[in-house]
Amino acid sequence: MATYTAFYCVFYDLPQWLEETRGLGPVGAGLVVLPIAAVGAVSTLLATRLQRRRGPRTALIVGTARCASAGCC
Repeated sequence: MATYTAFYCVFYDLPQWLEETRGLGPVGAGLVVLPIAAVGAVSTLLATRLQRRRGPRTALIVGTARCASAGCC
């Protein structure tokens, strides 16, 4: 549930905040969020490879640790 809430905040609330508070237009807000989406796509590809080689448990542990560390910063 926390992961879905984080995704919601990043991909829905962040562009809204950038537009309303920071004065960016839709294109500017989209360009700010674009690298975040690209990192998500690359991470998915890497996680798929990790899961095939080491099983789902390792991928879940690594993913959970990275989400927790990113949430603490």
